[in-house]
Amino acid sequence: MNTEDYIKMVQQAAEGLYNLGKAAEGNNDFAKALDNYEKAAKLNNKEAMLALGDLYRYGRGVNKDIAKAIEWLELAANLDSEEAMVKLSEIYTAQKNYSKAIEWLQKAD
Repeated sequence: MNTEDYIKMVQQAAEGLYNLGKAAEGNNDFAKALDNYEKAAKLNNKEAMLALGDLYRYGRGVNKDIAKAIEWLELAANLDSEEAMVKLSEIYTAQKNYSKAIEWLQKAD
């Protein structure tokens, strides 16, 4: 197996885990969603990182933890997720940290 095939296989596995997490979340099985999202995120799936950020931001199946939400959203944003950048801006605006809010919003543009 060459490197390109391996990378494609890992990306497909990550996407599959993300989809399993999304289905579990849709069924309100947050423990299973969290597990699958975490596995997908470890494979650099930015959608899973974004989903983890939302779980922690809103306390869905986990204790609400804005610091953890920020950590996951920053990881997704660093992989060019504009949605994560906007969500970070919203969080920082709510915290009245306007300089960080503007910084993330400008990155999303």
